[in-house]
Amino acid sequence: MAASVRLVLFAPVVREVADDLGGKFVADTADAVAEHARRMVPTRTGRLLASIDAQTRVEGFRIIGTVSADTPYATYVHEGTQSHDIFPIPPTEALNLGPDGFAESVHHPGTQAVPYLTEPLRRVCIPRGFIVT
Repeated sequence: MAASVRLVLFAPVVREVADDLGGKFVADTADAVAEHARRMVPTRTGRLLASIDAQTRVEGFRIIGTVSADTPYATYVHEGTQSHDIFPIPPTEALNLGPDGFAESVHHPGTQAVPYLTEPLRRVCIPRGFIVT
């Protein structure tokens, strides 16, 4: 004669365990993406590097990890820029070019993109089973 027991786990407990395990997995993944991004980002002053941050939050049944960089030029570094002319503000002023003197405008050749967020996202997340689109 076999003895048996029945275990019933109520939904709030299942949700709490899933949030704990899933939350840790997403947080660890976001931290790994942020660490790779910090290694990849170009540094001149270190402000962009220091601004890279990873956060995790729960919204309903979703656990969301976010890695971001918070400087005014973060997007320009990540996406690059096209060539463009630079004019002084206000327009009645002149651009100070240092030892080269002053100019009414200068032509900037643009910058090449450094995808310091999307490349680490692919490198870290795809091997861990995430779908990156």
